[in-house]
Amino acid sequence: MIFKLINYLNTYKIYSLNKSLLYFLNKKYYNSYMEVDLMNYIEEDDQKILKNKRLFKMSPNDWGISLGITNQYIQGSLLKLKYDEVYCDYDQIRKCGFNISTNIYGFDIIFKNNNKFYTVQSKLRQVRGVDPYSCQVNISTSRRRKNKDMGYYKTDFDYLFVSLVNIKEDFEYRKDINKWGFSFIPVEKLIDPNNTDYLIKDVPSKLLNEYKINFQDFINKPPELINKSSESINKSSELINKHKL
Repeated sequence: MIFKLINYLNTYKIYSLNKSLLYFLNKKYYNSYMEVDLMNYIEEDDQKILKNKRLFKMSPNDWGISLGITNQYIQGSLLKLKYDEVYCDYDQIRKCGFNISTNIYGFDIIFKNNNKFYTVQSKLRQVRGVDPYSCQVNISTSRRRKNKDMGYYKTDFDYLFVSLVNIKEDFEYRKDINKWGFSFIPVEKLIDPNNTDYLIKDVPSKLLNEYKINFQDFINKPPELINKSSESINKSSELINKHKL
């Protein structure tokens, strides 16, 4: 009886291990085959700017300033994966009825969802952390007062869209948006509790993590990728079955 029980427990342990291994392999194969190169979804001009050798070697401050407009267009291209109408060109924004002469200091992009336009403040931030979301980032603005940073008004925009580039080790991630992190935060989550007419100046890591967005989720995967993923999952299942007792 004792020997049967020991044998049963050993068999159960191996079966559980097999199930865990199968899950790991399936997830690995799925992620490997289903990921699509996001660089193919941004404009060619933006691809070239990211890979420009002179820009690539700039100091963090100079690179961030130089890539500000490019980042707006990159974010606009990515938002088009989720929303049908997205505009980051000022002339297009004006044609949609927005008075950019008074409002453009508060937002850079607009998108339409459920027959309503929403405004987006675009930011590009470089961090030195464990991952792109592990550091707080500053979003204060100096557009209204010379040489003095201040918080945005809570009415300046509807969403904050932050591109996060981790430069802890080197600058390699700068040239490939697949290596970037993205957070898309509704303005109500950014209101300063000590001054509710304004937004906080520093966005904590917790918020960046809570509202991180994966644009792979909004891409229609080509059928050949789905088929390859299924084939790989089947192969991993066969591998596990061969080692079952």
